[in-house]
Amino acid sequence: MEEKINHKEFQRKSFTVEPTEIDFARLAAYVDGEGSILISERHYKTSPYPGMYIILVVSNTDPRLLIWCKERFGGTFQVGDHAKVRLMDYKIPYKWHVSCNQAASIIEKCLPYFIVKKEQADVALAFQKTVKYGRGRGVKLTDGERSFRESCKEKLKELRQIRIVPSVLPDSRKLS
Repeated sequence: MEEKINHKEFQRKSFTVEPTEIDFARLAAYVDGEGSILISERHYKTSPYPGMYIILVVSNTDPRLLIWCKERFGGTFQVGDHAKVRLMDYKIPYKWHVSCNQAASIIEKCLPYFIVKKEQADVALAFQKTVKYGRGRGVKLTDGERSFRESCKEKLKELRQIRIVPSVLPDSRKLS
């Protein structure tokens, strides 16, 4: 019998299990396969420039994976759009994410274990090193800081577009 999950109650909890080294390795595999490393923007009314921040996301149609992430790493657990799911006969999508320093700390501990998203992780960590807290929202960045952050965002976008084509894959007969 499938266990019912009280999503509202679960949303309020922070992490409840101290993550182990194996947990970071497992999370790296989940991010490689079902996740994203992003740089997103927040727009403020008081500034012509957006605030930028990193986000680490894992999505799946089985909530147990995202509950596992939330229990070990904190963050936010979200349930997808039920109306769209019913209309299109899809499974309900679930998402877990963390952002800013919390995301950077987790990415750093997963770094040795990434296979697919290692370059994206490096870019996100380089971006996060430029973030200075205590400066306040909408504080004007130097042109150099803004340019570097924009280049990090564009680099992540490029890395997400890379597709491996069969001609660069090893011959499967040589792998056996």
